[in-house]
Amino acid sequence: MKTDLRKTYQTAPSVIQMAGTILWACFGIGLLNTFFVVPHPNPVLPGTYVMGFLIFGLEALVIAAIGRGRNWARIMFLMFCVRGFVSVILMMHILIRLNGELPVLIVLAEDILQAVALLLLFQREASEWFRGGRPSELTPRERMRARTPYSCARYQ
Repeated sequence: MKTDLRKTYQTAPSVIQMAGTILWACFGIGLLNTFFVVPHPNPVLPGTYVMGFLIFGLEALVIAAIGRGRNWARIMFLMFCVRGFVSVILMMHILIRLNGELPVLIVLAEDILQAVALLLLFQREASEWFRGGRPSELTPRERMRARTPYSCARYQ
């Protein structure tokens, strides 16, 4: 029976609520961290603040869409996080040299919280809620067969 879990729940499941709380906290931490980061290069290039406003606006839009059960927002947030994790790892030494240790520690704490939120957003209950109550089309046995590189049927 296919039912839309977003309609049967009066509110989102607890994992979604927890992930949303974590994401909004990360959003606030990111806004506060912008005050600790020294703008480089000096003087600030025109459009820097406009770009920051647009990025924070897009992030707020995605977090709000996740709270409303939009699967595209969950996938987009995953892509943002993967890109952000790679950027932080590759640029860690530059960030420490330019801004000191405090902003980098704040960014690392924010990344850890976002990783926890991602784990919550991709749990089975959350995935079903985002898909509107539809469980995965594959049974666990079919999923296991799909992971193997060669089919056993070929050799029978």
